[in-house]
Amino acid sequence: MTQSMSSEQQEKERRKRASRPKVRTGCVTCKTRHKKCDEGRPSCSMCTSSGRKCQYIETPDRRTRAARMGDKVVRVSRNSLPSGETGPAGNFLDGQLGPTAHLVYTGQVDLTPDERWYLDFFRKSTSLQCAGYFYDEFWQRLVHQVSEVQPAVCHAVIGMGSLNYRFVQLRKGESQGPLDRSFSLQQCNKAIACLRQNLMDNRLGRLRVEIALITCIVLVSIILFQEDAESAGRHLRSGYKLLGEYLRDDAHRSSTSRAVAQAFAGIHLVWSTFTNPDSFTENEDRTFPFFVPKALPETVDNIEKAGNFLVILARMVLRRHPRGFSVGPASSDLGGEPYAVLSKLRVWRSQIKGSLILHNDRLSQRDLDTLTLLEIWSEILYIILFVENGPLPRETRYDEYLPRFQKAVELAKKLLASDSSQNPLPAFSVNMGVIPPLFFCVFKCRDWLVRQEALLLLRQWQRQEGIWSTCATALVLKRVIEIETDGLTPEDLIPEESRIDSINVEITPDDPSLCLRYRRSHGQEVTAWASEWLPYESAKNGDIGMW
Repeated sequence: MTQSMSSEQQEKERRKRASRPKVRTGCVTCKTRHKKCDEGRPSCSMCTSSGRKCQYIETPDRRTRAARMGDKVVRVSRNSLPSGETGPAGNFLDGQLGPTAHLVYTGQVDLTPDERWYLDFFRKSTSLQCAGYFYDEFWQRLVHQVSEVQPAVCHAVIGMGSLNYRFVQLRKGESQGPLDRSFSLQQCNKAIACLRQNLMDNRLGRLRVEIALITCIVLVSIILFQEDAESAGRHLRSGYKLLGEYLRDDAHRSSTSRAVAQAFAGIHLVWSTFTNPDSFTENEDRTFPFFVPKALPETVDNIEKAGNFLVILARMVLRRHPRGFSVGPASSDLGGEPYAVLSKLRVWRSQIKGSLILHNDRLSQRDLDTLTLLEIWSEILYIILFVENGPLPRETRYDEYLPRFQKAVELAKKLLASDSSQNPLPAFSVNMGVIPPLFFCVFKCRDWLVRQEALLLLRQWQRQEGIWSTCATALVLKRVIEIETDGLTPEDLIPEESRIDSINVEITPDDPSLCLRYRRSHGQEVTAWASEWLPYESAKNGDIGMW
């Protein structure tokens, strides 16, 4: 009996298959059929002999360290943000929908979790906001490509993303107190340190200049968002000198040089409206080179052309007036003949209207908003070119263009009313948008109803367009109206001598007040400037007051 049981056990041991490691290679067809594959490439002999399709799928060996390290993902939750802040949506759960970054991104290896978070926020949100209402080659393509490989540009855009995120928090009412700029300032310092290293590396050649110019544009934009026109002017002037040398060596104008030149033109236009004449020394050149094309295009058949054309026209009108908000004689570079600009403007307006009628059913809401903005600007430029090149006194001549002021305000109301969660309007734009035209309507139109409607729009919509902010603009305009209408009723006509023809606003970062300088109109006589300080900290928190 014992012998029979032992023989049965021996038989079972003989039948047991020898243990061997599982094969992790071989074609998928043989694995499915449970056949031994000879791993022949491109087709194994088993599949070839049976006429089957042979397929190989490379799967990583999970036993190796490289495969395990490749699966590790850095997740930045809202608890890892500085000072315990929440993510951009404000209600994301930890590990859900938040920005994630794989370690395989070599450009982010040396970044902290906070820096990776704000870099991701810049790429997903801030860059589109900076472009404004038009497609911008610099903000929507070039800066992304360069920031992947150049630390100077990378840290600069991280600082921009940080500033934009905190603006979003303030706009939603999720941030208490003033805007914290410490993290953004830290990133700017890192960008400058990396830029200095690049400038000392002769192996980079022409690339050194491109990196410096791109970094300069981002840094100047950050300074403009911080409402420091004086510092922005110094950096902008240095960048323009470098840009002049760069363009002289680029006779064929590559796509990079065109994008950089157009970006410089845009931020220069924003900065020029806040230029303080006292910030220049006696021997310092107050003018900047003019690198955008001087010849106006014959046709404006797409939105991108229209946007570039708008920058050219606006710079022709504003570039000769270093008095901040003031608007002087609108001379142009077309042989000193403003009517040539007016002729081009009329053609442009008709082309835009024709395009709108032809493509209205096929245009997206964003395209329609862009065309509305272009029409607003065309109304303002039309008024400026006619009034500022006419006889004196100028301020009362603006009264003749009341219908155009009314149309501009109605268009602005239509544009801002289209803002929605599905089609949000830019609220943190580097380029000019709707704030300067609304400012011009309140400043130069003395009709009480038009002023109130435009001012109400500025109060209702919190936006930042370069150095222009709705809260500061509304605060300044409120005081301008009070000065001009002192002792008058809404029905009274404001006399020429009571009107303000030029104002200048000086904003110092972290200062709870801003300085308003203004000059009254007295025909051809040059009058002295008056100045006063306005409380600005309360305006930043939305407490501008009503009258």
